[in-house]
Amino acid sequence: MPIFVTIPAVGTFVTFPIFSGQLLALALVYFLAARARTETCGDTPGLGVW
Repeated sequence: MPIFVTIPAVGTFVTFPIFSGQLLALALVYFLAARARTETCGDTPGLGVW
């Protein structure tokens, strides 16, 4: 599995921001969802506190 796939029609210069933007959006959604979950239940996620 290649680490970086280039879209031939646009080249590396445009492909990198496309994929990095998707990864950034995925990370933001994850952390915002974790923050919302922390605010609603008052527990720290991932620490195993019941």
